[in-house]
Amino acid sequence: MSYVNNDDSQSDIIVGMDARDVLTVARRRAGLTQRQLALRMGRPQATIGRWESGAREPAFADVMEALAACGFALGHRLFTYDGSLVGDASRRLALDPVQRVRGLHGSDELVTSLLRVAANGLRCVVVGEVAGALQGWPLSLDANVLELAVDDRDHDALLAGVHAAGGRPVATVDRRPRWHAETVQRLALAQGTAIEVLAHPAGVAGYRQLAARSDRLALSGNDQQVAGVHDLIAMAEASRDVGAGVFVTALYAVLDARRQPPPVQLDYDSPAGQAALEAWLSTTAT
Repeated sequence: MSYVNNDDSQSDIIVGMDARDVLTVARRRAGLTQRQLALRMGRPQATIGRWESGAREPAFADVMEALAACGFALGHRLFTYDGSLVGDASRRLALDPVQRVRGLHGSDELVTSLLRVAANGLRCVVVGEVAGALQGWPLSLDANVLELAVDDRDHDALLAGVHAAGGRPVATVDRRPRWHAETVQRLALAQGTAIEVLAHPAGVAGYRQLAARSDRLALSGNDQQVAGVHDLIAMAEASRDVGAGVFVTALYAVLDARRQPPPVQLDYDSPAGQAALEAWLSTTAT
């Protein structure tokens, strides 16, 4: 079990990883299209497409060749397989996206800010830990920080909206450097939630590519663009923070969970559903 890496920082526990995911993440980190990677390898573009879609399993030599063409290599260490992460992610996926954030100790102010961004309809993509929570990862939120990649055309409008909600600029020197970007603008709200605007996040080619590959999730009736799992993995792997390795593990667990039979959907508005949700969250939040 290995994952794409260009340094020595790796997680101690890892989940199963399909070749298609490793190849997709490596290609996106390299900023290549499928066609560009195919040209580098001297292969038809359709071959790359079949590998990444899972329609065809590449040979190990093909994986190594593709990663080398992207400027990466596979690590050579073995890791303990932790299937419990996949189970936890599968249970998160049974919740709607907003419940996933609330269940991971997202504050009311954080959730309100997230819903306000979705309602405004601005061109921005949720990234970072909140995006991981929305996508179903089984990790608690380390801090109430809403990180956004924003289109230049809506940058000023977003900041104006945060200011109108009471946000004030603060320095980012106290920010734990988990998700890196060329520049980070941070605004703090009254109850401690921070809104951060990340320009050119590490690991992805830029806002437009990130937005084109994002998922649209329904947040209380409004669609919001959220970074896709493969791009979140690319961003975590590109981070200079060793602690970001645990994000990689959790995000691969989400991909594994999505490929299992769909989880049973509970009615969380019913008394029985509420009791089941509260009992599960009290034992699985980590």
